[in-house]
Amino acid sequence: MKENKIIKYGLEAEVDTMLDQDMSLADVASAIKLNHPDIEDLKDISSMSIMRYRNSRDQLNISEKIEEGKDPVSEFITEYRNAIKSLLDKSDTLYKESLELLEQAKQSESMPDKLKAVKEVRDNIEQERKAWVSLAQYGVRQTSNIFNINVKKEQNIKVMLLNWSKDLCPACRSKVSKYLTLDAEEEKEEYAEN
Repeated sequence: MKENKIIKYGLEAEVDTMLDQDMSLADVASAIKLNHPDIEDLKDISSMSIMRYRNSRDQLNISEKIEEGKDPVSEFITEYRNAIKSLLDKSDTLYKESLELLEQAKQSESMPDKLKAVKEVRDNIEQERKAWVSLAQYGVRQTSNIFNINVKKEQNIKVMLLNWSKDLCPACRSKVSKYLTLDAEEEKEEYAEN
């Protein structure tokens, strides 16, 4: 597998800082190009490369938590709930500010003041939309990482069991192999009958 350019050039801390500041993937890629013009290999770094690095970093963090005996799912749920509550509080504040701005605009005689208030309300709405989209993307990314780690663990267990089954008689080995290749629905039907 090809080594990620961020890791290859030891830029993990720099990229982590930018990602932790919620910079977009494209902005991080642009910043890396600007910060390291002397590295020819980074002149074509893309947002996809940044995304692959971020995903591998997130999966590594989740794997470390699992090894420490922590439950990344419950930690994620707690973190996500707190983020939603915080965003709801901010949304409520922006909503109230927007209502005040619109009320001031109604009472103003000046058309530029009215337009300024409407622009501020529109900007508030756009800021809110971006925050909610960002939170949703974070949730999808984290749950995907947890799912992928669990799939890898399941695959490793299946490989281990298949290797272990080599010591069994052919009929038993066939049953183990068949069981490991069944999907969940087939498995329920097959073993409900036996």
